[in-house]
Amino acid sequence: MAEAFLQVVLDNLTSFLKGELVLLFGLQNEFQKLSSIFSTIQSVLEDAQEKQFNDKPLEN
Repeated sequence: MAEAFLQVVLDNLTSFLKGELVLLFGLQNEFQKLSSIFSTIQSVLEDAQEKQFNDKPLEN
């Protein structure tokens, strides 16, 4: 559920940034960097969510 919400937020943010940065300032390279960063963040969060449910808790 959180993953779907995150996907919508990232998609909307990416679309907004692309429209604003590329059209207003011509910063295609900066947009590509930001898009890559968002993709990395999303991958890390998805991996963390998967590990949260699949890893056994540590015992003392």
